[in-house]
Amino acid sequence: MVWAFIRNALGLKPLPWDERLAARLPGKYVIVGLTRLGPNGERERVEQKHGVVVTADRDQGIGIELQGAGLGEVYWMPPQTSTLQRAKPGSYRLKESGDVVENPDYIVTWLVEPAPTA
Repeated sequence: MVWAFIRNALGLKPLPWDERLAARLPGKYVIVGLTRLGPNGERERVEQKHGVVVTADRDQGIGIELQGAGLGEVYWMPPQTSTLQRAKPGSYRLKESGDVVENPDYIVTWLVEPAPTA
């Protein structure tokens, strides 16, 4: 992903980025929750992914090598560390896949809105 290019092209401010946290992310296990909204703000679907962080870069984003249903794919999150929340120890069953994740390091949730139309 080329988040820096998109951000600059749209004149957006950089997303909150903690360099010290980012340096510790590779190798950490993350559960990602995505709620996708439709054009009228209604919830269209919820997705859950999980895997191991393979890279965390301010310009490229946070790359997660997926486990479970997406095994082997790399999912890219925007370069924003402030959305990562420490996970409480325990078992997490993902509703969509039924996968059980034991003791992940972080949980992150995103609300995904459709792109505005002209």
